[in-house]
Amino acid sequence: RARRAPPENTSRPHHQCVACKAGFYIERASTTKCFQCSAGFYSSAGASTCTACSAGRYMPDYGQSSCLTCPSKAFTTTTGQKSCDHCGAGQVYDDTGTGTAAAPSCEDCAPGWYASEGDLTCRMCSAGLYGDQSGQRDCTLCPGGQYSAESGAIKCTLCPAGRFLAKSYASACDACRPGYSSAPGASVCTACQKGWFSRSSGSSTCTVCYAGQYSMYPAATTCKSCSAGTFAGMVQCEACLLYTSD
Repeated sequence: RARRAPPENTSRPHHQCVACKAGFYIERASTTKCFQCSAGFYSSAGASTCTACSAGRYMPDYGQSSCLTCPSKAFTTTTGQKSCDHCGAGQVYDDTGTGTAAAPSCEDCAPGWYASEGDLTCRMCSAGLYGDQSGQRDCTLCPGGQYSAESGAIKCTLCPAGRFLAKSYASACDACRPGYSSAPGASVCTACQKGWFSRSSGSSTCTVCYAGQYSMYPAATTCKSCSAGTFAGMVQCEACLLYTSD
C-alpha cells in the first residue's frame, strides 16, 4: 500500500534574537538584556557599544540615539560630555568667527568691563565702580574720597578740594558745608580751627580772621569784630592797655 508523507516540520526555535533599539547596547552575545547608553553617549539600533558624543556636542539624557550640538557661544573640548561649557568668569565667547563649539575662543573682558561665569557678553562697570584690569569677574568699589562719574571707569577720581565722599559706590562727591574745608581725596571735611572761618560751602581752605576780628569756636562761618577799646587776639578780644608816659 502507499506510504504516507511525513508531517510538516512545524517546530519554531524557542528563542529569537532581537536587536537592541537605538540608545541601547548589548554587553555580550549571551545576554538577554539591553542596557541604556549613559549620558554623553549614544548608539544606533543593534549596537554592541555606545559611542561618545564628539567634541562640540553633548547629551544630558540616558538612552539616546544621537547627540545635541552645543548652542551658540557654548562648547565642549572633550568627548562624552553631558553638558556644554561656557567661558570662565571675566571672559566671553569670541563670536568673530575664530571659535567653534569644539575649539572655543574665549576673550578677556576689557578693563572697565566684567563678566560672571557663563555670561555671553561683558558688562560695563557701573558708575561708582571701576575695573583696572582685563578679565575681571566683577568690578571694585571706589574707596572713600574717590568716585567714578560714568560707567566703564578703569580708575576712580579723587574728590577735588572742598568736597568729600565718605561712602563707596558713588558717582559724585559732596561739598563741605560752611565752616569746614577739605584737601583733594578727602573722605571727611575738617572743621576750621578757632580764629579761622569759611563762609561758603565747598571751601578748599579756611581763612584766618581779619585784623580786629576773632572766632572763639571751631567751624566758624564768620568772624566777629572787636568792640572799641579792644583788639583781636585770634580767639577773643583783649582790652587795650592804657599807656602813660612818665
